[in-house]
Amino acid sequence: MSIRALVVASAYAACRKLNVPRTLVEIAQTANADTIFAGKCYKLLLRHLGLHLPIIDSNVYLAKISNRGE
Repeated sequence: MSIRALVVASAYAACRKLNVPRTLVEIAQTANADTIFAGKCYKLLLRHLGLHLPIIDSNVYLAKISNRGE
C-alpha cells in the first residue's frame, strides 16, 4: 500500500466527514497520486476502521460548480 494513496484516502474521508465538497480525484491530483489506487485505499480504510460517513449532498457540489462559472 502506498503511503501517498493512504494519505489521499484519509484526506478524502476527512472531507466527507466534515462535508467539505472535494472529490477523490481532486485530492489525488493535488497529491500526484493514482486515483484508482487511492479509491481502493479509501474502501480499505472504511472497512478496517468501521467508518460510516454521510452520503454526499449533491447540492454542495452544484454550488461549487456554479461558482466556477462566475
